Amino acid sequence: MENNWNCSGPLGFFDMLPLELKFLIFTYLPVVELSCLTITSKSLRNYVELYRNTERAQKYLIPYPVSHSALPDTDQQQKFYDQFRKCGLLLKRSTCLYATKDRLNLVQGFAQKYLCSFNQVCHNPFHCAALKCYGIFLHTVIAGWDDKECIRAFEIISQTTVMIRHLETIVRYKAGAFSELEIHVRIFFRRVFLNQCQSKPEKAFWLNLIMKSFPMVHQARILFLLYGPVCDSNHSSSNF
Repeated sequence: MENNWNCSGPLGFFDMLPLELKFLIFTYLPVVELSCLTITSKSLRNYVELYRNTERAQKYLIPYPVSHSALPDTDQQQKFYDQFRKCGLLLKRSTCLYATKDRLNLVQGFAQKYLCSFNQVCHNPFHCAALKCYGIFLHTVIAGWDDKECIRAFEIISQTTVMIRHLETIVRYKAGAFSELEIHVRIFFRRVFLNQCQSKPEKAFWLNLIMKSFPMVHQARILFLLYGPVCDSNHSSSNF
């Protein structure tokens, strides 16, 4: 029997499937394999990009809400963080041909949903998992970027979160004058930029970006803020 099916599209028979059926197939693929699809062809990348922006995909990529408190056990924590690492890899691969500005906009759009805002949503920033998830996701996406692109990423994130402005406020006054803000700034820079570093030169790079606009005396204060001991009525620790 002569086959009259038209499979002349760039994806062959896959092109013949309805869009909803394509998306359904994507839900059965592990996130890492889904990210591999995006670098096989432009057509598949476009389909994965369409799928990634659907409500179904958001539930599949992050199948549980981000916790603004400590996760119950170590195994669950690791699975949770691994999922954000895989999501970062998906975004990294699917946007590899995009301009840096466009990639950063997508990073911000995705991560903003999970960024801890230190308000009514987050009651205990010491044990909040959301910022670490954001840091893991961000560092996965920007891995391999050149210094200029990383600087651009830092500037955009700092402007969006106004953390550098908070830091300027802190160093203008005596230590402890804004104790809650000091904790928030410390946790943000540690979990988003510094704790994810794999080497000392990488950590030095991010520390330089945080401190370079401040005079030397303020830089010493910032280093103590970021890495000095922490004491309050509920906590005495420097490991967060």
